[in-house]
Amino acid sequence: FIALAARKLSHNNEAKVIMTRHLVRKAKKSIIERFIYRNIDKIIFVSNLAKDAFLSTSPEIDLGKCLVIHNGVKERSNSNAKDLRKEYSIPDNEIILMYHGRITHEKGVEIIIKALARLPKDITWRMFFIGSGDNDYITRLKEEAQTANIANKKIEWIGFQSDVIPWIKGTDCGIIPTIAQESFGLSVAEYMMAGKTVITTNNGAQKEFIKDKETGLLIPPDDAEALAKSIAYVYN
Repeated sequence: FIALAARKLSHNNEAKVIMTRHLVRKAKKSIIERFIYRNIDKIIFVSNLAKDAFLSTSPEIDLGKCLVIHNGVKERSNSNAKDLRKEYSIPDNEIILMYHGRITHEKGVEIIIKALARLPKDITWRMFFIGSGDNDYITRLKEEAQTANIANKKIEWIGFQSDVIPWIKGTDCGIIPTIAQESFGLSVAEYMMAGKTVITTNNGAQKEFIKDKETGLLIPPDDAEALAKSIAYVYN
């Protein structure tokens, strides 16, 4: 709104005002929003899902202004892979699994704990959690892992890392089991960029760039059994 008002006051009609939408959220219809939609030059959505959600309330906007451009991630040539097997004494027959991002309920992190507890004993694994979140929630996750008898020497809580790419390059499989709808899913794309298998949910925009069992694995949200089966599939 401020950018559009500034353009109007400056009489500089050559300046373009472009907005990006990174949320799966319906368009609002207040006076301010209607002013924005009438006068903005483009709205870039990071997925068709985000665009469809926005348009579901039939906002007063020229559809020609609405454009979908998927997010991208850039390879960083100076980020070498961490040798996690050597650093954490992980034998070759163990699969290295990783989650990175905010450790919150809407990201479905507890589903990972439940899925790991369901894995057969002949599937050996090591799980890395990278990221920060609510301390009470993280404590509850650790307690659930202890109760399931999978915490000792199997789960590593790394915390926040400013550069997660070396960790991604050192893993075998990324797990992003988001419960809430993702407008895109940058974490998913980062595993794909590194050439790593990724398991994620099918309720967001991930299915716009992942073909199940070809470029990744898609599972229903909040489904520990489906996640456990996908981990076993990757391991085998």
